[in-house]
Amino acid sequence: MFSGFPEETIRFFLDIRFHNEVSFYKAHEDEYQTFVKKPFYRFIEELGETMLSISDDLEVRPAKCLARLRRDTRFTKDKSPYRDHLWLVFHRAGEAKDTSVMYWFELSPETVEWGLGFWGMNRPAMNALRARMVEKPREVQPEPHPIARIADFGGALSAAAGSCRGAVGTGNAVSLQGLVHQARKRSLQGLLSAGTAGHGTAGLSQAETHVSFAALRC
Repeated sequence: MFSGFPEETIRFFLDIRFHNEVSFYKAHEDEYQTFVKKPFYRFIEELGETMLSISDDLEVRPAKCLARLRRDTRFTKDKSPYRDHLWLVFHRAGEAKDTSVMYWFELSPETVEWGLGFWGMNRPAMNALRARMVEKPREVQPEPHPIARIADFGGALSAAAGSCRGAVGTGNAVSLQGLVHQARKRSLQGLLSAGTAGHGTAGLSQAETHVSFAALRC
């Protein structure tokens, strides 16, 4: 069961920031496994059931959801081998990350961030969303507003992440059971299913239903 991120999680991020070397990581790999990877895996596992209640084709396996600590430095001037933060994503299993709509959560020494959006540009999805908004504006502005629902989701995540004691706030570990229920009906589930019935021009193909408020952050 997820019981929060310990202080050592943030301490490791800070250590790797100022000692961003392969030799340092190898000497402290046990700390990464214990204080970073394992808490993130438990966090993902605890969220898994609720994410599947949003959409049953979301990828919830921790190894597929958690970003790698090792950076890909092939195409960047910054050759630092490791990240000093980590994120997780929930997106459709088997889909290309660049065009898939996803829930995401990121933890760094300075910030806790979360949201719903695309990793990269997805012109067909955004065109489909715009067409849908024009034809049925009430569908994307229900009461309560879907952004408020995502904020509920984000607020719950924030409360959970608040257990990163001494780094991003203080507080007791928070159970994540039912975490996303407030966001469920009018966020990803509704957007993923939008138009699958194929009613007129608002009927979207399976490829076009990967829609969201791009780069939405709470």
